[in-house]
Amino acid sequence: MTRTLLAVAFALAIPASASAQSEPAPPTLDALFAQANRAAWIRDWDSATRGYHDLLRAGVEDPDVYYNLATAYLSSDRLGQAMRFYERSLRLRPGDEDARHNLEVARRALGRRLAGQSVESRLSPGRAALAAFTLDGAGWTFLVFWVVLWTLVLARPFLRLDARRLVTGVVVPIVAGLAILSGALLAGKLHYERRGREAIVVAHERASGRAGPGSEYPDAPGAPEGERVQVLAREGRFALVRMRDGREAWLAAADVGTL
Repeated sequence: MTRTLLAVAFALAIPASASAQSEPAPPTLDALFAQANRAAWIRDWDSATRGYHDLLRAGVEDPDVYYNLATAYLSSDRLGQAMRFYERSLRLRPGDEDARHNLEVARRALGRRLAGQSVESRLSPGRAALAAFTLDGAGWTFLVFWVVLWTLVLARPFLRLDARRLVTGVVVPIVAGLAILSGALLAGKLHYERRGREAIVVAHERASGRAGPGSEYPDAPGAPEGERVQVLAREGRFALVRMRDGREAWLAAADVGTL
């Protein structure tokens, strides 16, 4: 891994404060983050992952928390979970080269572990392009090109003849094309975010499949750790998923980590 867990030094520098009340106050989010980082610093990966998950259950959605959680999972050889949370971190901070590098490390390690089995967790080119932008970034990009386009159109009658020809024949078509592309990017990003059904198999090595949502149903094809699937439905402790080859099966919900 190319980056030390974030805020470890800060976490180690925070002293435990004594409460003046008879009952201790619940820990703050900063304290939970510090505790998880201290556990990671001493390589207590189970405590670290529990601490970061406590933050997620409290509603925290932060790329550093996702990154640290993914790194804890990678260090404890939970590769499917590591890929899941590196991808979550990258959705919030697409330019994080450390997260991207460690995601590739997890993928290569999983490929070596599952030698002979096919695992597909990479994004398609179109989805990779969407993942390179945050939703806010896509929205601002579209807005900028749209404003520039209409500024040029409205300003055109006031320009000199040679400048008007340049704007009409060259600049406006280019900006219009960029506005259309950024609009398509924004629409795709909105659709991608709203679906919320993409997931990664996080079971160690392989998730067992069932023909129905229960252990009483016959076996069905499962999916290897790290494979990207689509969640079609959930019932009780099971999730119906579609795998990349089109097959469908019910997997234990705990074996399917949504992105």
